[in-house]
Amino acid sequence: MKFSSAYSTNTEELLSKMEEQKTKIELLENENQQWQILAQKLNSENSLLLKQNTELLNWNSR
Repeated sequence: MKFSSAYSTNTEELLSKMEEQKTKIELLENENQQWQILAQKLNSENSLLLKQNTELLNWNSR
């Protein structure tokens, strides 16, 4: 009986730790997605600024 009880406790502890890890992974995936969205926005803004800079340089060189 002791072995069965200890086995059950260990299994419950492992399941609990797995659940915690799953939650951490989900939070990290969400954070990663937010960083990717921010990177896309910054890249778009950078592209627009580069285009505007090129247009200004062209305009100034006339």
